[in-house]
Amino acid sequence: MSNIVNLTSLLKHAAENRYAVGSFSARYTKLIRPIIEAAMNTHSPVIVQLSEKEIIRHKVGAKEFAEEFKLGKGDLVLSNEYIYGPAFKGMGEGAAVIYQEKYGMGEPTDVMVDAILADAAKTGCKRIIAIGGGTVIDIAKVMAVADTEGVDDLYAKAPNLDKKRELVIIPTTCGTGSEVTNIAILNRTRIGTKVGLVSENMYADSAVLIPELLKSLPFGVFATSSI
Repeated sequence: MSNIVNLTSLLKHAAENRYAVGSFSARYTKLIRPIIEAAMNTHSPVIVQLSEKEIIRHKVGAKEFAEEFKLGKGDLVLSNEYIYGPAFKGMGEGAAVIYQEKYGMGEPTDVMVDAILADAAKTGCKRIIAIGGGTVIDIAKVMAVADTEGVDDLYAKAPNLDKKRELVIIPTTCGTGSEVTNIAILNRTRIGTKVGLVSENMYADSAVLIPELLKSLPFGVFATSSI
């Protein structure tokens, strides 16, 4: 069972099972960890509220993420060059980087993902860090449960897929909540249909929000996707 669930699922489960969910406003970012640790120790779900102003005031950005998560050797970053290059320049020495757009544009396909999986296997990485939008996030979820298997093999085994690599997701768009779901939608071109791949082990181990990464998002897209 993942430690991260989306709010809709959590509140629905709470209503059906008649229990309350505590919601805590962390006035300082340093209070987040003890709130989460207390929830884990008591096996209780918890909602942590933190304003964007608080995040900005404490300068929680790419640099702070790289330091806190010790980005480096053993990591594989899946991102887009126009996002990762400017934001993480000079950080994560030793980390392998794959730019999704070099394997094709648009929604993820079985052919695209198979090529990325093959190159990821060569890195010997222990952790996947996804930094991007829906396509990057969906592919990263597949990478977390893939070893030497291809996309077709994974669909044949689903939902009984083992977690092969730790998964950290940093979304650069807003509104979908894909960073806390356990489904990846792929266009299976070989059979001519679009299908979701689902497994409990496709949940992210950590989902991180970095406001500065939304700066490049066109205002129209931001305004409509954040409603």
